[in-house]
Amino acid sequence: MFTKLTFPFRPWLILFVIPFLLFACASDTEPKVPLPNGIPKNDIVFMPNDPVNPGYANTVGPTLGFINDDGTESVVYSFLIFGGSLSNFGEKLGTNRAEYPRWSKSGDMLVFEIRGNLPNTRLIDFQGRMYGKNCDAFVGGDFDAKGNILGGITKASPFYSEYQNKVTANASLVARYDIKNCTLVDVFSVPIPQDSFTSGINEAENSLVTAGFYESNTNTNKVMIFDPMIQSLTSFPGYDPSLSNDGTWLAYYSTVGDLIVRNIKSGVEKSIINVIPSDDVINENDYFSMPGWSPDNKWLVYNTLEGKIYKVNIETGENVYITDGWAPDWRP
Repeated sequence: MFTKLTFPFRPWLILFVIPFLLFACASDTEPKVPLPNGIPKNDIVFMPNDPVNPGYANTVGPTLGFINDDGTESVVYSFLIFGGSLSNFGEKLGTNRAEYPRWSKSGDMLVFEIRGNLPNTRLIDFQGRMYGKNCDAFVGGDFDAKGNILGGITKASPFYSEYQNKVTANASLVARYDIKNCTLVDVFSVPIPQDSFTSGINEAENSLVTAGFYESNTNTNKVMIFDPMIQSLTSFPGYDPSLSNDGTWLAYYSTVGDLIVRNIKSGVEKSIINVIPSDDVINENDYFSMPGWSPDNKWLVYNTLEGKIYKVNIETGENVYITDGWAPDWRP
């Protein structure tokens, strides 16, 4: 068995390493257009591993990687980004690590996280322009069909007090946030305990919503599938769920580390491959995330705890190495 760390990570500061402090005290300047030629046309986006200083939590090195699903035409970008965390000198902590990048439903935008205090979410549009530095709300999560970002409203959210009267013991609130304009678009509820989201919320074109959550009374990490049209909730043990864009399939990890595919309509499941051996443990420096669906729903892309990215065929189980890196997502 392995232990799952809840997401998003809590704020953290590294204050006693001189080289890091020197880097952290850099000018609070993010590029307005970090991808000057626009978002590449490659199939898969991922967190690249630093070949010079390999590891999980590097603050310097490559920021975003793009590659085709056959392993060709890899391209890597590096640029500086700032979350809301400060050093003990009051300077913003800079990093090059764009965490958990995800494609929009149309494949023309990206969203990613920055570890640390708020604000720590950024969006890059098809022209390569970046948004979110001046937004004061943490949203995280994934895109909805209209290009808004989905994220749970918790007590840490700047607009929590505005909606706390809608919060009950058996309901969590989800925000739709326009990160280009730093505007809250909509709020809706899902029937799971308040503040219980542990992994990215995602939504399919047919309005199905899924997320990971922790059920405290059973001490269990679970996956939820919520249909807002009929107010139907299905939940079961697992981690890091990912809906296909059309909402016909769900991929997630079982409690023994198997990559599972579930037919939403029938509920029939199939174990595709074991990704996390039972004696391995997920810790706070492991960039382990939801798998990404190919456009034809026949393949999934995922990473191992060792930072190897593979694609696997959900019918045949064929498993193909693509590159080194973390948290891959497949362009729709």
